[in-house]
Amino acid sequence: MNRYNQYHIKESDRFDPYIFSKVRDELEQIFKATAVLPLNNKEYIIISFLKTHSLKNEWIQDNPQLTSLFTNGNFSTSNIDSLYESGKNNSLFIQSFEDYIRNNIS
Repeated sequence: MNRYNQYHIKESDRFDPYIFSKVRDELEQIFKATAVLPLNNKEYIIISFLKTHSLKNEWIQDNPQLTSLFTNGNFSTSNIDSLYESGKNNSLFIQSFEDYIRNNIS
């Protein structure tokens, strides 16, 4: 699917949660809702679902509480989806975005 690039990501850009406040707000909802859930593959589950909307079967078995939050559509991720699409040609930007997610997962 060819989606509209909502964000203009330049080659030198890195993720900054203050610049991408709508993305930050969506992530904050995820961080709050998942804070008390088990850590089993947590960062992989969250990043994989946000990036590709897919999960490995083993993750579903290892952490059913967390995976069900995503597969049941509990989170709005339209801005996150747009950010991934807009930054897909800038691997350092995507890496910095995913590092931000990793650093904020409890």
